[in-house]
Amino acid sequence: MKQEKTKSSIMHKIDFQKVVIISVLIVLTTFFSIASPNFRKYTTIITLFGYMYYILLMAIGVTFPLITGGVDLSIGTGLVCYSIVGSYLINHQNMPIWVGILVTIALGTLMGFFNGLIVSILELPPFITTLCTMMIARGLGSILAGGLTGVWPAAGTENGWVRSVFKFTLPNGTIVPIGMLWMLILIVIMSLILTKTKIGRYTIAIGSNKEALRRICGADGIAVR
Repeated sequence: MKQEKTKSSIMHKIDFQKVVIISVLIVLTTFFSIASPNFRKYTTIITLFGYMYYILLMAIGVTFPLITGGVDLSIGTGLVCYSIVGSYLINHQNMPIWVGILVTIALGTLMGFFNGLIVSILELPPFITTLCTMMIARGLGSILAGGLTGVWPAAGTENGWVRSVFKFTLPNGTIVPIGMLWMLILIVIMSLILTKTKIGRYTIAIGSNKEALRRICGADGIAVR
């Protein structure tokens, strides 16, 4: 009986969805590695990591509204729009690259704040709110780009140091994807915020039971919409 309880406790702690996702990833990686020798090359891995930075960064940000039961449809289009704005300032207004970076970050922060403001104060559904801001970001990006691709300075150019933030090239030519290190650090920070801080616990509680959280916060003198 004790052994059965122990097994039940272990199975309860194991997240079945995570096991499935990791298993599928291992199977797919093994399959493509066997089917295509080029898939196993170091350059291919570096290329995959190069595309993963953006996806991971967006995933970290969108985790919070998803946990609350909301959604953010504007995050992908917004990322493109803000990058185009930064590129426009650098290439057409001759602004320093750090100005483009700060403006890009500021626009993303403002759009997130704007989305949260509309959802919390006007109480519009997150789906409708972020769908509208997604269209706004797409239109703004199209106007600034003028139908052209926004390009940031390439590696090796005067302002190409920004590329080395995610990819560092050793003297022997080997590329080190240090961008994954930054993403792992952000993931750890996100996890600590969600599990170790009051804001994180409130965020999870909103997605679990908003009415219960409202009553608890009301007793503590905290307003929750």
